[in-house]
Amino acid sequence: MSVNRFLSSAESLPFECQEAQPYSGAEGQGTPCRVEGPRCPPHTSTLDVIRRMLRVAEHRQVLDRILADVGLASDTLELVPDVQEWCQTNGVEESHPFRQAKCLCRTSDRACHIVMVQVLTDEMISGGKEGMMCRGFSHEVEILDSDEKYLVHLMLHEVACHVLGSIEQEPRDRWAFERVSTYAI
Repeated sequence: MSVNRFLSSAESLPFECQEAQPYSGAEGQGTPCRVEGPRCPPHTSTLDVIRRMLRVAEHRQVLDRILADVGLASDTLELVPDVQEWCQTNGVEESHPFRQAKCLCRTSDRACHIVMVQVLTDEMISGGKEGMMCRGFSHEVEILDSDEKYLVHLMLHEVACHVLGSIEQEPRDRWAFERVSTYAI
């Protein structure tokens, strides 16, 4: 049986079409071509999958408020398609291909620039939460019960680099968790 791969223009996700093969039934006819969409959990449509992507720019108002509350201008935050690619283009070392955000702070003059992905997917959010749980924040992660709360925590975590003057993950996560409820809906 041969398999042809196509790219669905509406979904930009691959699907397969298997050519009909004869079977040994009484009629001796071939099976029809079977087209499968992206593999989704039961009762989940492709539109549900697309809807579960968080477009960060749509939450710019709360992100700018977080920046203002710590004395940073709104242009401190730059939204980009890919953080690692941005880093490579701008001469910043970054080995993590799935980086969601990165804070670039200079201690000498307290300059700060935060780069964040334009879109957060379910997989990215789940991975971020798993990372926090591995760092000992299992109970705290429970309060991130919406994508918006996760985004607020992500922004606070990056801002904490500037506020705390630290690149250590645990103190930044702790600081962010203490403040999520101030901004999250």
